[in-house]
Amino acid sequence: MRSFALGLLLILPARIFATPEVYEPAAQREWRQQGEVLRNELRAMNARWVSGQLSSREVVLESERLRAGFDRLSADARDLTPADYALNRELASQSFSWLARAGSRFRADATVAQALMQTYGFIGDFYHGRFPYPNGAWFAYVDATRWARAVVLNNQRGSAFERDLERFALAWATVAYASGSFAFPSAPSADFLQSARSAPLEPEPPRTDLKPVALPAIEQAKLDATQKAQWVEIQPRFRQVSASVYQARQLLEDLSHRLRQQQPNATLNVQDAATAIKMQGFLDDAAELVRAAQFEKAAEALERADYERGRLKRVTGQ
Repeated sequence: MRSFALGLLLILPARIFATPEVYEPAAQREWRQQGEVLRNELRAMNARWVSGQLSSREVVLESERLRAGFDRLSADARDLTPADYALNRELASQSFSWLARAGSRFRADATVAQALMQTYGFIGDFYHGRFPYPNGAWFAYVDATRWARAVVLNNQRGSAFERDLERFALAWATVAYASGSFAFPSAPSADFLQSARSAPLEPEPPRTDLKPVALPAIEQAKLDATQKAQWVEIQPRFRQVSASVYQARQLLEDLSHRLRQQQPNATLNVQDAATAIKMQGFLDDAAELVRAAQFEKAAEALERADYERGRLKRVTGQ
């Protein structure tokens, strides 16, 4: 009898004695599978930068592919594991790395600028709504706003892109306020953004010191006659707008400080914060365009910066 029982145990299916599998919701499993697919796509996309130069058309298609990958991560996954969150951080880091490369190589391409604006905005919406990840949303909206300004400068005022710029600036201000990391949204330094795009987004976005934007130095010997005339003309205008924007920022900071003294959680109106973001952003664009000797476009950026400053007059009194 004992031998019979032992033989029976040997022929019974092994699964009867296996440890029961932990139940995993289908949505969570789908999220991980789609995340792994996107991770593989991103690795291939970033590798293509090393293997050769992409055309602007290919960059636009890759940007659309990136948006589609994040769109597939739409499952309502709950109870994600630490490994899932690590995967998410890797997706964010690789996405920002690819987008930064695309932006640096096609900085002046209007079609690429529009594609990058849309993709950054989509990723920002994803991390702000579908998969709450404040740092990921913050970085995405910062660059969505930056590329929206570029698109606006490439098109006439009043175009549909103005609405994109307004939306992304509002989203940036909203995420900044929600994070509680600083009272007034401010553009991060280029060095910080460059390092953070290629690393896991763990640190909270910093608040940069408030200081006026200096007129960039130009090697006049490299300018032609037309550019030299434009350079002479733009210098006083740049200094004037930079000083006015700096004063507006100071006044907004003072107002924000007074509000916090009256009530610890009080902040500036988010619409005013978004306007200030655009004001400062266009001034930063003007400085970058001056460095590139694109003086006509720099003058347009200065005009936009001063226009946004004027919209704040009811708040600053300036």
